[in-house]
Amino acid sequence: MVSLKKLIPLAFAGLAMGAIVLSPVTGGIAFADVSGNTAEEIAAKQAQEAMDNAYIESIQESNAVTNQQVVVNGNVVKTEADGMYFAKSVDGVAVNSSAQINEALGTTTGEKAYVATWDVTEKTSPAAMASVNAAAAEVNATVGPTVQINVGKRSANGVDYSNTEGTFTTTIGIPAKFYVEGATYAVVHVLPGGATEILENKSTDPKSIVVDISTGEGVYSIIRLN
Repeated sequence: MVSLKKLIPLAFAGLAMGAIVLSPVTGGIAFADVSGNTAEEIAAKQAQEAMDNAYIESIQESNAVTNQQVVVNGNVVKTEADGMYFAKSVDGVAVNSSAQINEALGTTTGEKAYVATWDVTEKTSPAAMASVNAAAAEVNATVGPTVQINVGKRSANGVDYSNTEGTFTTTIGIPAKFYVEGATYAVVHVLPGGATEILENKSTDPKSIVVDISTGEGVYSIIRLN
C-alpha cells in the first residue's frame, strides 16, 4: 500500500502555484513552476506544507476511514473513482461516474482518475478557511464541514493535479450535526489563489449535496443558508 507520508498535495488556497506532480518513488512534492511568487509567499507555502504533512502523517493507514460512499434517499452511492477518501467531517464523498471524471481529466492509456480527500480546519488551512468564511458571510450563511478534494490523473509517474479545466458530478453527505430540516444548502469552492465561488446544490435528497467538482486542487465547504 502506498505510504500516506507527503503523498497528498498541499491544502493551501492562498497561492497560485504551478502543476504538482508526485514522485512514485519518494512520494515527494515537486512544483513545476513557482515563478511570480514572492519570498514571503513561498515561505507561507512551505509553512502550510509542514502543517499539511503533519496532519497526513497523523493518519494511520491501518485505521483510517475510507469515507467513499453516501446514503442518498435510502440507497448507498459508492464512489466510482480510486483514491484516498479520508475526509471524516462529512457523511461520505462519492464520485458519481467514472466515465465522467475520466473525461473531465482527459485520461489516456496507462492513466486513471485519482481522488484524495481530507478534512480542512482553521488550524490546518487558515488561508483556505479565511476565504470560506468571507464567502459565507456575503450570503449570510453558516459554515459547516470543509474538505479538501484533489482530483488528478494517476500513472506510473505519480499523480498529476495540473488539469484544472474539467468538472464532474460528486455527492457529499451532510453530517447529522449540521443538518437542519427544511434548510437550504450550498457549497463554497475555494480555488488555488484564494478566489471563491458558490456551487448550487442539485440533490433531490435533503440530507446530501450534489455539486460539480473541479479537477485539480480545491477546498469545498458545506454552507447552510440562513
